[in-house]
Amino acid sequence: MGLPTPIEQSLGLTKDTIGNRLEAIATLMIELADMPGRLRDISRIIADCSGNITEVHHERGNTENIKDCFLRVDLETRNYDHVEQIEQALRAEGFHVVRK
Repeated sequence: MGLPTPIEQSLGLTKDTIGNRLEAIATLMIELADMPGRLRDISRIIADCSGNITEVHHERGNTENIKDCFLRVDLETRNYDHVEQIEQALRAEGFHVVRK
């Protein structure tokens, strides 16, 4: 297996102990309406895609709508394609994923 691509390196990808797989800690920033159940929905979507959430940060303000917020989600993924799969699943459910 070759070295990680520049995109994979920017995501923090590393080889596992056997050296045959890449794993990534990715960060997604999601802008959403601040209302009950939204964190549950995001968690379900990520879990359904086999992502593992390691940290969540909720931030109000700096959005166009006063009732919106940003949710920063750190998660373990397999590789860049897996991150893309999770982002697409979130968007398909109506979430606004903001790239850093």
